[in-house]
Amino acid sequence: GFYPTTLLEHAIAITAVAFVVETWRSRGRLTWRTPFTIPALLFILAGAISVLAAPSRAAGLGLYRAYIIEPVLFAFVLLQCVTTARRALLVLAGFGVAGIAVGLPNAVVVLEALGSHTYNVLQTPPVVIYITANALALFLGPLIAVAAALLLHRSDRYVRIASAVFLFVAVP
Repeated sequence: GFYPTTLLEHAIAITAVAFVVETWRSRGRLTWRTPFTIPALLFILAGAISVLAAPSRAAGLGLYRAYIIEPVLFAFVLLQCVTTARRALLVLAGFGVAGIAVGLPNAVVVLEALGSHTYNVLQTPPVVIYITANALALFLGPLIAVAAALLLHRSDRYVRIASAVFLFVAVP
């Protein structure tokens, strides 16, 4: 294409297009007034200013798209679609499965490195899917927080068990 993209960006674009088509077909109304609207708009504005101040506008624009526009767009679609607690739990379950899918292989690689005495804490830790260990932590951190909150405060036994299983896999 005319600019570099990733599979994730294609998935976000397909999700946004499907959302627009389904909203148009059902003649649904969008909810613009949420507690997140003004902070999101300020975040988008601050990001746009940072692109103008970046040493490389092309690189700044790519980061702006990847770290600001796409997450805000995805969050907006989620806020429109997740209207019940059941739907929210379904989305969280999907994120939990994704967290296990990226965390478990990484844990295996780290444990193998520890078992073969090749793990060196002074060097970059071994990773499987992401390029850095920080990316895995940035992905799993919020999921661990939500799972811990559900484990402690949710009354539904199955949700608590699922949260405990996720935490058992994700935390070590």
